[in-house]
Amino acid sequence: MKKGLLIVAVLFLALGQAMAQSASGCGSSGWPSSIPAGSTRTFTVPSLSGATVRWVVTGNLQIVSGQGANTVTIKGTSGGSGTVYVTRWKDGVSACADKRSVSITTGTPCPSPTSSCIYINTEACETAYANLSVGCQTNVSSVQWYYSLGGINDQYLGTTTGGNHFIYTGFPPGNWDNYYIVFKAVINYNNGCASKTISNSFLLDCPSSPTPIKNRAEEGQIFPNPISNGGDLTLEVDAESVEVVDAQGNVVEGVTMIGNKVSINGARPGLHLVRIRQKNGVIITRQLIIQ
Repeated sequence: MKKGLLIVAVLFLALGQAMAQSASGCGSSGWPSSIPAGSTRTFTVPSLSGATVRWVVTGNLQIVSGQGANTVTIKGTSGGSGTVYVTRWKDGVSACADKRSVSITTGTPCPSPTSSCIYINTEACETAYANLSVGCQTNVSSVQWYYSLGGINDQYLGTTTGGNHFIYTGFPPGNWDNYYIVFKAVINYNNGCASKTISNSFLLDCPSSPTPIKNRAEEGQIFPNPISNGGDLTLEVDAESVEVVDAQGNVVEGVTMIGNKVSINGARPGLHLVRIRQKNGVIITRQLIIQ
């Protein structure tokens, strides 16, 4: 049985190679020329109603899924090279074939981020913030952020770039005690790896109804923003205390406040969260970029 299957595979490979060299092309385009070892890429042949499609790979390539379909997923198993062949025919006529030589690179493999890559915390049941941990930011070009809470599903929050993958949101009106807030991140890479989507959740402990921060967005502006480390930040609010938190959730120690002026020292460059407690007890949160 195995010998018979091997003979069929060899015959089909010979057919695919002959067709790829002699038959008219199928018009396939956009096929990748390289695949990182251990990763997958998709290859597509234009569709033809009622046609039969067959894919063949050689070398260090493996068909993962899609055999017989217009789109196939192919994996680079190890460093080296291989060739992708596709043949398409209908009723024994209208035959065409395409092929592409593919190199399998052995650089940094594509990551497989998990939910633990998203760090979540809250402030006074008014603000929730999330960031992509530093260990999960290799080759990340941008992150699209969404959140879900109660009847709110996949609400878009924004896109972060440049290594400052930190986002926050205010809560809508209501008491969210014992609700889960979920942050979802669509991670895009700059090295050819496919985008990855991960999510993480955080159980809220809100014994009283929070005041929605969205209703106070115009209050408590801070400037300049961005600011250099060691610079003075001006608050447009009657503040009682100020706390600056980095993207990993660590409180910056070198922060002093005199009047409405805040001096920041010892902070690492990047996106930070400034939590301002006003003299009336209300807490507001602002983003700050430290250069």
